[in-house]
Amino acid sequence: NIVIELLLLVLFVTSVINCQKRIQQGLSWAFHTSIILSVIIGGSSIFMLIILANFTKDLEGNFIDYSSIVFWLIILTIAILNLLTVKKIKITELHVMVSPLIGRKIKNNFCDALYFTINRKQQNHCSWKELTIFFQSRKIRISSIQHQEFVDIHNLLIVSGIHEEIDN
Repeated sequence: NIVIELLLLVLFVTSVINCQKRIQQGLSWAFHTSIILSVIIGGSSIFMLIILANFTKDLEGNFIDYSSIVFWLIILTIAILNLLTVKKIKITELHVMVSPLIGRKIKNNFCDALYFTINRKQQNHCSWKELTIFFQSRKIRISSIQHQEFVDIHNLLIVSGIHEEIDN
């Protein structure tokens, strides 16, 4: 029973991590897949916790299956954390807007940027560029896969007087 629970935990955690990596690469399907995966798994874990709370007592009223309760609490925590951290980035001519699933939108002006970097990324047979814009208290990553206007965004930063910092 514990082996199956650990296998499910590893499967779910790797799925969430894979979706987060794909979101950073800019693949739009990963954002929606991550949300759907977290809602389904989170709902399932709440359901299982309710069932375990009602049906895992022995005749004296003591809990007899702690591992299942701990397992479903860990799964629920991971699902909630994933929902809290998933973000979508929208670019306009003047702003970079970061829209988390839960919380308020954060609007950053291009002219408030301190500097930016461009890094080449590669994974398996796919390569892309990642533009990172550094603001006073945060940084925003923009992928060339996600935004077809990647060159326009780069040019807008240069026109706005934001300098590129080159990693050596």
